[in-house]
Amino acid sequence: MSIFIRSAVLAMAIALSALAPTTLATENVAPPIPVLTVSTTSVNPPAVLIRGEGFTPGGRVYVAFLNPWGRAAYDTRWTPASDDIAAANGQDDADLGRPEGGVVVEEFEHFCGQQVMVRAYDQATGTWSNVVDFSAAC
Repeated sequence: MSIFIRSAVLAMAIALSALAPTTLATENVAPPIPVLTVSTTSVNPPAVLIRGEGFTPGGRVYVAFLNPWGRAAYDTRWTPASDDIAAANGQDDADLGRPEGGVVVEEFEHFCGQQVMVRAYDQATGTWSNVVDFSAAC
């Protein structure tokens, strides 16, 4: 084959590869892991405030408190994650100061002086959050 024909075949192959259907990268990507943070309040009785982000907006979230050996030994509950919040112009835009959906905020009491781990489960994606260890001081 002449160099001209080889160049033409190579150019045609490159052009056709650009037209070939591609698989979206998101099809094989796991959902992001939701992230929890914990803080304690100084009210009487003291409470633990759990905040989680990255859950499915409007979805169900299971919040589980575990003892140091990983067993569910404390208060647990299902709670809804916040819905997506649309901006005033109808667009979803977190830069406008409106929170994104998928946020969970829950308050729990009765952990005074206990060593506890907490994590949350996003039912829609089947994904567990990070584990947060804390000791509720009283």
